[in-house]
Amino acid sequence: RDLKETPPADRPAKVGPLVKAFQTAVDELTQRASFAEGAFLGVYKLLDDAPDPTRGLREALTRGQALAAAVGESETHRGAASRLEKQVAELRAKLEDATEERRILREDRRKADDEAKALRAAADGATAGLRQMCEDAQAQVVELQVRVDKQREELEAVRAQVKEALAARDEAQTAAAAAVAEKERAKA
Repeated sequence: RDLKETPPADRPAKVGPLVKAFQTAVDELTQRASFAEGAFLGVYKLLDDAPDPTRGLREALTRGQALAAAVGESETHRGAASRLEKQVAELRAKLEDATEERRILREDRRKADDEAKALRAAADGATAGLRQMCEDAQAQVVELQVRVDKQREELEAVRAQVKEALAARDEAQTAAAAAVAEKERAKA
């Protein structure tokens, strides 16, 4: 406005500072655009280099399925031990019938008891090992989930930075275009 109100004879003296101001603004916008482009490329490289968490999750899922199968097998062993205990009870009832049969049945019962104990001990040992493996696998799944959540948060932060950089670049380009248009209008 000041330039329009200035008499035509004094205008060339006032145009110089205006051109310098436009040039400074254009230089600043160019620097901002360069910075935004560098930031965008840096973020893009970080995203490109980020590891894919799906492989670890698949491994954890596979281990979890293997553990579930092992737990099922352990339950089968417990069922076998339970059946053997029922057989022992039946043998005890038959021992009361005859003295000779009692001696034979005692020997069978002792063997069945030993087998049941061995199977129970094996089932308990396998169950304890499987429980530990389940706990370890669950801990790994939790750890992997934490890592995935952290990477998601980092990704969202990077995306926000990229959006801000793109918005700043767009604003800078718009301002530069407006400045150039204004400059050309001023020339005309």
